[in-house]
Amino acid sequence: MKSIPPKTWSLILFIVAIGATELCVKVALTHGSPALFITLFYLSAIALIVRAVVEWTRPMKELIRSLIWGAAIAIIYALILPVLAKLQLMPAGGAGQRIHDPILGALIVAGIALNGFVPLTKTVKRILRPQA
Repeated sequence: MKSIPPKTWSLILFIVAIGATELCVKVALTHGSPALFITLFYLSAIALIVRAVVEWTRPMKELIRSLIWGAAIAIIYALILPVLAKLQLMPAGGAGQRIHDPILGALIVAGIALNGFVPLTKTVKRILRPQA
């Protein structure tokens, strides 16, 4: 049985993370279920963290691609997170419940940071130990 290469896993996890986050925005804008919002946001955060682990296994020859993907994730989430932060202050659902989960915020920030940190760490490693 053939194994799936890291770049394919990376793309799949990227799509899952961004898709789940976009669904979070849609759920928040339509005042949908807070439980669904939180579940989708956790899915996005976990997908980002797992993607960072997969990026660590990528070969060094794909380092530039890894750096570009890390920057793309940072830019995309820099556009999405302020919207979610503002919507989090608005009542969600018919009962006017507010969504407050500090662990969720920490997980999403950790996922974004790791997706930038992993390729940068590999870059420093390559600079310090050049291969012949």
